[in-house]
Amino acid sequence: MSARALSECVVFEVADIALATGLAERLARRWEVAVNAEAADTVVIVAEIRPERGDVALLLRDVQAFIAQESLCALRFELDGRPYVLEAGEADWSIDLASDDEALRGGRRARLLKALGTVDRALLASRTPTSPTTQIRGLEALRQDISFALRLNEDSA
Repeated sequence: MSARALSECVVFEVADIALATGLAERLARRWEVAVNAEAADTVVIVAEIRPERGDVALLLRDVQAFIAQESLCALRFELDGRPYVLEAGEADWSIDLASDDEALRGGRRARLLKALGTVDRALLASRTPTSPTTQIRGLEALRQDISFALRLNEDSA
């Protein structure tokens, strides 16, 4: 991603690595996107705003559709240095409870494996010449972080 002013980017905060990767992959079809997982409890997705008229509205509508599709209810984002919350649909509180038994038993490991699969899929898509997804900056580092966390999880088991 080029060095751009803060006002030329929208920053989204997503608590789940797999969901964050899915959002980044979706947005990378139209915008320059980077992911950053330096914070302990969130993954940050930065999308560059294009100079086209209505681009911010298009971006926010796309994210709103993602929020509704994933039953997230809302996502925090920052635009021009100001925090906002984008809402869509209703939260589906049963999603985690309805997970299969292995995911319930595996807990953290299952979430990490799901995140790793999502990151790997996004990396593969960005390397496919016919894919509409452009390269998402930060995915390789995110993959390394997830792999490291999996190794730590195995060592503590």
